[in-house]
Amino acid sequence: MKIEELNRLASSRRRKRVWLWGGVVLVVLIVIGISVASVKSGGISTAVGDLSDPVTAADWQKGSTNPTATIVEYSDFQCPACGSYYSIIKELLTKRPDVALVYRHYPLPQHLQAKIAATAAEAAGAQGKFWEMHDMLFDNQAVWSDKTSAPEIFIGYAAALKLDLDQFRADVASATTTTAINDDLASGRRSRVNSTPTFFIDGEQVNNPAGVDEFIKLIDQTKNES
Repeated sequence: MKIEELNRLASSRRRKRVWLWGGVVLVVLIVIGISVASVKSGGISTAVGDLSDPVTAADWQKGSTNPTATIVEYSDFQCPACGSYYSIIKELLTKRPDVALVYRHYPLPQHLQAKIAATAAEAAGAQGKFWEMHDMLFDNQAVWSDKTSAPEIFIGYAAALKLDLDQFRADVASATTTTAINDDLASGRRSRVNSTPTFFIDGEQVNNPAGVDEFIKLIDQTKNES
């Protein structure tokens, strides 16, 4: 074989190696780009963010009617951490009557009684007793959480609240109640909620505070930054 032909073969092999390694590098860069985009889009991010759906008259709200700060809580009635924060929030609203709380449902699939508990709260709300049922569910969380008889227990709570039980049962099973809970779930997903409880103060997600005093510091800090 002539020297010229050998040189051409060697040159061709070098070009193939360059193209091969160039392709590998390109694939790696694409994978990195997809991973970064996924993090930024919330696919695997745990970073705090903003509330996607603003508070409206349809939300369950308590506390000040002219608040200096509004806390939106995505919560699950069966979640033990939510049960712990229930007492913290209760004390917070006592110490800070200038603050409003908005409760949004986010029943997690691993909590088998969470969604029926949410329907019980919504059904009580249809008779003007949402917050009373909310408190009763959290106060008795240990009683019903692991019980398959939870629906019957909730009827007992409705009776204790002097609700119309026929209406309560109808509202528990109604499409309106299911839609309200699913709307909260969807709004939570849009806000990148992936655990409960998740809190937003004036539309900004915050890392869960350790207690009431830290919660108050977060409220004041958010107010000063706005």
